[in-house]
Amino acid sequence: MQSMAFTAAILDNAGYAVIATDTSGVITVFNRMGEHMLGYAADELIGLATPAKFHLPSEVAARAVDFSKALGITLTPGFDVFVAKTRLNLPNEHEWTYVRKDGSQLQVLLSVTALRDAAGDVFGFLGMAVDLTERKRAERAVSDSEQRFRDLFERSPDPSWLIQDRLFMDCNLAAVAILGYSTRQELLATHPSALSPEFQPDGRQSFDKAEEMMLTALRDGIHRFEWEHRRSDGSCFPVEVTLARLAVQGQEILYCIWRDITERKRAESALLTANRRYELLNADLEARVAERTRLLATEVVERRQAEQFARQSAQWLREVIELMPSGIVLWDSDQRLVAWNKAFEVMFPEATIFLKEGVPRSAFVEAVEASGSTSFPPDGQESGNWDRIGRYDRLLADGRIITVERLPTSEGGRLVINTDVTLIRRAGEALARSERMASLGGLVAGIAHEINTPVGNALLVASTLGDRLAEVEAGMLGGTLRRSDFSAFIASITESGQLLSRNLHRAADLIQNFKQVAVDQTSDKRRVFDLAKVFEEVHMLMAPRFKGSPHRLELSCEAGLTMDGFPGALVQVLTNLIDNALVHAFDGRGEGVIALGARWLGSDRMQITCDDNGCGIPLAQQSRIFDPFFTTRFGQGGSGLGLSIAMNLVHDLMGGEIVVASTPGAGTHFTITVPGAAP
Repeated sequence: MQSMAFTAAILDNAGYAVIATDTSGVITVFNRMGEHMLGYAADELIGLATPAKFHLPSEVAARAVDFSKALGITLTPGFDVFVAKTRLNLPNEHEWTYVRKDGSQLQVLLSVTALRDAAGDVFGFLGMAVDLTERKRAERAVSDSEQRFRDLFERSPDPSWLIQDRLFMDCNLAAVAILGYSTRQELLATHPSALSPEFQPDGRQSFDKAEEMMLTALRDGIHRFEWEHRRSDGSCFPVEVTLARLAVQGQEILYCIWRDITERKRAESALLTANRRYELLNADLEARVAERTRLLATEVVERRQAEQFARQSAQWLREVIELMPSGIVLWDSDQRLVAWNKAFEVMFPEATIFLKEGVPRSAFVEAVEASGSTSFPPDGQESGNWDRIGRYDRLLADGRIITVERLPTSEGGRLVINTDVTLIRRAGEALARSERMASLGGLVAGIAHEINTPVGNALLVASTLGDRLAEVEAGMLGGTLRRSDFSAFIASITESGQLLSRNLHRAADLIQNFKQVAVDQTSDKRRVFDLAKVFEEVHMLMAPRFKGSPHRLELSCEAGLTMDGFPGALVQVLTNLIDNALVHAFDGRGEGVIALGARWLGSDRMQITCDDNGCGIPLAQQSRIFDPFFTTRFGQGGSGLGLSIAMNLVHDLMGGEIVVASTPGAGTHFTITVPGAAP
C-alpha cells in the first residue's frame, strides 16, 4: 500500500501529463498535470475515453498515413496510431497537438511506452506529455531576433561579413562595393586568400595572422585590429576590423565589420613625417607630441568603441533615408509613423507640421485633408488601401507627377517611397512627339514615292498618245495615211488606254488606302454576326491568292462565337494580315502555313490570332510595322499601308488592340483582342 501511495504521489506531482491506458485504449490513469494541461477532470476520462478524445482528428489521420508508410503496415485513424511503434519495440516520441476541454490547442511532446507485467506481457500503455508552449515561444523569439540581425546586417553602411569555420559564409552589399566586385555571389565564390595580400604591413603572412585574429575573437568574444585588404583590381587599402563572436542556430560564427581608414593612415603618415622633420630640432617637443599622439589615438579608439556599441539599427536606417532624393515615410505594423526624411518634407511642405513620430496614419491623413492641402488629391483607392503593395502614380494638383512605391517591411509595416518623375515623363512626351514627327516625314515620303510612279506613267502614256495623234493627223491631211498605219494607230490607242486605266486605278487605290488610314467609322454597317462565317468569307476571298501557290490557309474558330460590330472592317483587317504574310513571310521558303484562330476569353472579350511559320520580323523593324507607308518592299507590291489600316480599324472602330510577337527565323504571331460588342 505504501508503494502504491508513493507511486500515486509521484504521478500527481509530476511536471508532465501522465496518461495510461489498457491495451484497447481505455484510459486507466490521468494525473493532475494532465487535468491542468487539458482541463478535464480525471473522472471524466478514466474508464470512459481514449486519448483520441483530446487529439485533432486531422492530425491523427495524417499520422496514420505517415506511420503506415514508415512501418510498412496499414493503420486506420484511432488508438493504434499512438501505440503502433511501441508495439513494434520502436522509439515512439513525437510532437502532437492537444485539444483542451475549452477547445483551445497546445503543442506537446508525447512519449509512449508499453506497460508489462512480471511475465513481460503488455497489459497497457503509458503516455507522458510535456507542454512545448514555452519552448515554441522561445524558438519564435530566436527566429525574430535572427531576422532583426539579418536586416541590420544587410542595411549596414559598413562592409560586414559572417565567418564560419575560417571561411566567409555571407556578406552585405557594402562589402561587395568596397572590394569592387559585381555581385555578392561573385565575391563569396572568391577564396578568402584573394582578398588580402600575401603579407600584412607588419611583415606577417596574412594567412597566419588571420588565423590568430579569429582565435582571439572566438576566445574573448570581440577583437579589434587593423588589416590590409585587396580589391578585385589588385589595389590594396587599410581597414579597421571588428570581429565579434555570435551564436546563430546553435553554432558559433564571427561577425566582421570593416571601416576604411585610408584617410586616417594618410594623416598618420603625414604626422609621422612632420615629427621626424622636427626630431633633431627639439627632442622634448617630440616627446610631448608623441605623448599627445598616443593620447589622441587612445581617445579615438575609445570614442569609436562607444560609437560602435551605441549605434542602433534605427539610426542607420535614418541615415540611409536622409541621403535619398526620394521622399520616404516609414509606418510600423500598427500604422504609426516611425520615420521620414527631408526629401518628403520638401515634396509635401503642407504635411510638415503633422509629421510627428508615433502619429497614427489615419490621423495624419485626416489632418492633412482638414488643412486644405492640395498635396494629396483624390486618387481612387490607392492611398487609403493599406494592403495595396506595389507602384502607382499620383498626379498632384500643381501638375507634378509622383511615383509612389509601397513596400512591406519584415515587421509588417510599410515603407513608402515617393519619387518626383515629372521631368522624366515630360521628357518622354517630348521624345514621343519627336518620333511622331519623324514618322510623319516617312509617311509623306512614302506617299510621294508610291503615287509618283503611276501618275508619271500616266503622263508618259498621255504624251506618247499626243505624238501619235499628231502623226496620224498629218498623214490624213497629206493624203499619205495608209490602212496599216491607221490599224497600228488604233492598236496603239487601245494599249495606251489600258495603260492609262491601270496607272490611274493604281493611283486611285493608293489615295483610297491613304484615306482609309484615318478609319472612316461610318464606312461599315454595324450588325450582329457569326465569327465563323466571317472566317469562311475571308477564306473565299483569299482563295485566288493561294491557288497555284505552295502555301495554305488554315482556319480554327470556336463554334457559336458571335459579335456585335463591323464585319466588313474585320474582313479587311484579316485580309490585310494574310496579304502581308504572303508578301513578306515566305521569301525563299517552300511550303508556308498561315493560320487564323478565334476563341472566347471571357468578360465579353474575343481573341483572334493570325500566325505564320515564315522568316519572322527583324527586331529593329518590329516597332515600326504599324507605321503608315513603312515597308521593306517599295516598288515590289508593298505600299506600307496594310498593317497601319488594320491597326486603326481594330483600335478606333472595333475598340480593341493588336500586338505582334515575332522571332526572326521562327514566324510571326499577331494577336487581336476586341470586345464582343464594339463601342
